Amino acid sequence: MNVLIAGNSEINALARDFLASRGVDAIVVPDISELKSFEGECGKFTASIGDGKFSVSFAVLTENADCPPGELGGFHADGLFDCSVDVMASRSGRHADLFLLDYFRESPAYAAVRALESARFLSARKRAVYFLSRFVRTADYESEELYAAARNSGVIFVKYDALETGLSGGPLEITADDGVMKHRIISENVYSDGSREVSGAFRRAAEVFRLRTDAGGYINEDRHFLSPIHTSRRGVYHIGRAAARELESALLYAVRDARFDIAGYGRAETSRVTIDRNKCVLCRTCMRTCPHAAMFPDADSRTMKNLVFACEGCGICVSLCPCNAITLSSDNSSAAPNSRAASEKILMLCCENSAYHAVKEAMIMLGKLAANIDARPIPCGGSVSFEEIGDMLDEYGGVMAAVCYEGACRHFDGSGRACLQVGRIAEMLRQADIPGSIVGAARVSHAAPKELADAAADFWECAVAAKSRAEQIL
Repeated sequence: MNVLIAGNSEINALARDFLASRGVDAIVVPDISELKSFEGECGKFTASIGDGKFSVSFAVLTENADCPPGELGGFHADGLFDCSVDVMASRSGRHADLFLLDYFRESPAYAAVRALESARFLSARKRAVYFLSRFVRTADYESEELYAAARNSGVIFVKYDALETGLSGGPLEITADDGVMKHRIISENVYSDGSREVSGAFRRAAEVFRLRTDAGGYINEDRHFLSPIHTSRRGVYHIGRAAARELESALLYAVRDARFDIAGYGRAETSRVTIDRNKCVLCRTCMRTCPHAAMFPDADSRTMKNLVFACEGCGICVSLCPCNAITLSSDNSSAAPNSRAASEKILMLCCENSAYHAVKEAMIMLGKLAANIDARPIPCGGSVSFEEIGDMLDEYGGVMAAVCYEGACRHFDGSGRACLQVGRIAEMLRQADIPGSIVGAARVSHAAPKELADAAADFWECAVAAKSRAEQIL
């Protein structure tokens, strides 16, 4: 078993040595531009590096987004991760040290932890330290301890609503308004977490590994609480700034996860995706839209190929194939309606990664109303096609897709795709003089049964009212 470590990072040597101690050989490529392509699936990847090709079992990306802070009224702030605490402590302490969060963008949780650690370190050395943030976050136990330690050491915390900046002969002069008081601070040492701009090397890394990114170009930073090292592609892991703080744990998890994927543990007994070569025209729509890089053209058979270990079975490729060349077989296909007339009931299509985990409890909360609702698990909300919902409306009085919250979809955009699909169908129904409220979508999570129950009850009432209006018209 071997690994490709790619990216310009100080942790490369540490990662290589640690993996070697676990029997995993490493190929290290610090310059992303040397990596020409990366194809295949977990256990069978092929990396083209310079003029050579290498077989690797999995990959660890250590390149991080280079997001330098912008200017504050002509004053240049330093990045939180650009200076060690020793360097911070060696600077002049004539004015206060200032940690500024949420100014250039909303700061991720790991940036707040870094700022707390640094602020506590400096304050313990009898320096004046301010910690400014726009937002208050729900913190884990570690963050709560850091916050308390920083407060006890003398760090001054200000939750600001607005900032005014200016230069005073060199140092930055900043006024933080918290809605009640205005705090005037003069500082030569300002540390922030950076802007939303991502460096070219990081974008190149996402491109060559064929990874999904958000609108800002990040791989998994904004969903770190869901996927600390995971990316949209099986067998490719990202050691971001937060994961680097627990490097050995992150690497151990990557090795274990890769071994499970290579062995096929925890997966369906057979591939859930089948491609009809007589229908496939190699348009590559599935390849462009698959959030897991599991579709790839097979030159030998002149059709698309499904990479089994990369595939999550989310069904997005099935719903988008213009030739209907892809089918998805799943154990979650569904349950037939019960003895009551299905047309009097509604159907909840529940994403098995979020809503379906909350269904049992939600049904208890619904009480007698639960008899009017059928729940069916689906691999991902993005897998539901227009035709499928149309067929379901022949059986049910309404169809609701219960999908993940925006930004929390493990398939990255499946929840958004589901909501757009439902919106399209609702509009077409309205154009046909059929109430569009007989289809709907709700964003919930595995931990929100009450929210799911409320959404189902509201939708059922709307669907019943729509059915009554339609019958009156007919």
